[in-house]
Amino acid sequence: MREYELFYLVGESKEPMLDTIRTEVEAIVREEGAEFLAPETQDTRKLAYEVEGETRGIYIARRFTLPDKSELSAKEFEKEMEKGD
Repeated sequence: MREYELFYLVGESKEPMLDTIRTEVEAIVREEGAEFLAPETQDTRKLAYEVEGETRGIYIARRFTLPDKSELSAKEFEKEMEKGD
């Protein structure tokens, strides 16, 4: 297994939609076979510069693991190859 870190930024005006955004982002990563590790880091900060009218944002960082291609079974490897990965 390899460990990765996912970092994304959500504009403060989108805070009411944060749970939906988090769920959608995690679903995309899980589709690739990821398993999330604890803890999740979340922090609201002032942005270094304005982005599309936003001056503050919610920074979210998650660590996760993905199987190394060399750890896949032959059948799983063929399935990955068909996807073009």
